[in-house]
Amino acid sequence: MECCKKKCLQGSISHLHKVRSEFQALFYEHQNVYLHGLLHRRETKKTSGHARKANPSASFGGKRLGRPPAEESQFSFEYTIRNKNGVNVHICQKTFCSVHGFGPKSLQVLR
Repeated sequence: MECCKKKCLQGSISHLHKVRSEFQALFYEHQNVYLHGLLHRRETKKTSGHARKANPSASFGGKRLGRPPAEESQFSFEYTIRNKNGVNVHICQKTFCSVHGFGPKSLQVLR
């Protein structure tokens, strides 16, 4: 299982494999309900930085491409997983996807 530089996977690997096998045994609808309980949406902090200038070459069909600047972002997501004691522990997005066995594109459906 992969992790970022934050060292999110300091728990027992056998517990993480158990979480994955139990998750994959659920039906699709129950998987989504379970994952929604582990995702926490919070409002982003507004920054007072400079606004991004419009770049005509960075648009497609009138839509701006890429990630919006902090002034336009409204929400950020926190990812958690339950440890052996049933307590939610914060982990990174990469670890969250790795533990549950899906990619970041599948995660966008849940948001």
